[in-house]
Amino acid sequence: SPPHAFMLRVVLTKPGLLPRELAAELSLSRSTVTRFLDSLEKRGFLARKMTSKDGREVKVYPTESSKAIHEALDQTGKDLTKLMQQTVGEDDLSLTIANLRKFQKTLDE
Repeated sequence: SPPHAFMLRVVLTKPGLLPRELAAELSLSRSTVTRFLDSLEKRGFLARKMTSKDGREVKVYPTESSKAIHEALDQTGKDLTKLMQQTVGEDDLSLTIANLRKFQKTLDE
């Protein structure tokens, strides 16, 4: 699904994130991130590894399977962005994204 692909792209770009860091990065709840991680791990795209500091803490890493599709995922993201720009206009899309980020920042404060 698109949310799973987006999460996978973040992990591919920033391997070794803690689930709470991934939740913050994606503005998702920890429980949602856990469900997505479970699904992606079951499919062989992610691996959770214990940290040496704390046996309860894990970091998330991409697997070889996800690395193999990294370029295709990025291209799909670019294609979707281009389609949205063509549909609503580049300026309107940029303004909408900026407003959504501003709104999210306000909610976080």
